[in-house]
Amino acid sequence: IHRYRATPDRAKTDVLDCALLRDFGERYPDKLKYKTFPEEALYELRQLARHREMLVEQRKQLITADKSEDCRPIRSLAVKRSMDRIKEMLDTEIAETEKEMLKVINGHESIHHNYELVKSVDGVGLITAVELLVKTENFTKITTARQYAAYAGTAPYEKSSGKMDKGAHISKIGNRRSKTLLYICAESARLHNKEIKLYYERRTLIDKKPRHYVLNAIANKLLRIIFTLVEKGEYYDANFIRQDPRVVKYN
Repeated sequence: IHRYRATPDRAKTDVLDCALLRDFGERYPDKLKYKTFPEEALYELRQLARHREMLVEQRKQLITADKSEDCRPIRSLAVKRSMDRIKEMLDTEIAETEKEMLKVINGHESIHHNYELVKSVDGVGLITAVELLVKTENFTKITTARQYAAYAGTAPYEKSSGKMDKGAHISKIGNRRSKTLLYICAESARLHNKEIKLYYERRTLIDKKPRHYVLNAIANKLLRIIFTLVEKGEYYDANFIRQDPRVVKYN
C-alpha cells in the first residue's frame, strides 16, 4: 500500500503506520502470511556463502589487475610479490570457508541428508548445493522446481496477445547468482552426464536450437531431478531407466 494514497493524512508517525497496517490486515486477511524463520545452521551457511563470494570476487579483481600490470613495459617486482602473497592468502581463506561450510552441513542431520541427495546429481557441487539449501531454506520454503526456476530466472513464460504468439521466453527478472550457478551446473552436466550430453547434442546438432536455450533447458531439467530426489529421499542413479507408462500393466 502506498501510504499517501491510502490515507489523506500526510503525517508520518508510528501510531498512524500501525493503524494502517492493522486496517490492511483486517481488510485483506487472505494476503497475510505466517512468517517462519530458518534454522540457525542455514543462517550460518548463508553468511559463509556470502563471505566466500566476496573472497572469490576479490581474488578475481586481483588476478585481473595482475594481468593488466603484465602489459606494462616495466613491472615492479615488489608489487608482483605482494599480489602473489595476497592471492595465496585469499586461496587459503576460500578453502577454509568451504571447510566451515561442510562443518555446518555435517553438524545438522536434515541439512546433511538433503545436501547428499543434491550432491549425488552429476554436475552439482558444494557451492550450488549450499545455494539451493539456503535459498529454499532446506527445501521447506521453495518446494518445487518450477518455483525455484521462477526465482532464479530460468523458467519460460508465455508471451502472447490476441493473434500474436511469440512462444515461451525466459524472463530477465531473477536472482543472478542462482541463475549463474545453475548454468555452471548445466555446463558441467553436459560434459560429465551421459544422458544430458546426448540431450545437448540432439537439441543443438539435430534440432538446431541455440546453445543458451539448451543450457537453460538443462538447468531446468537438473532442478526437476534435484527436487524430485529430495521429495522422494532417493539418490541420483545415472543408470536409471524411466519406465514407459504406455507399457505399465495395471491390476
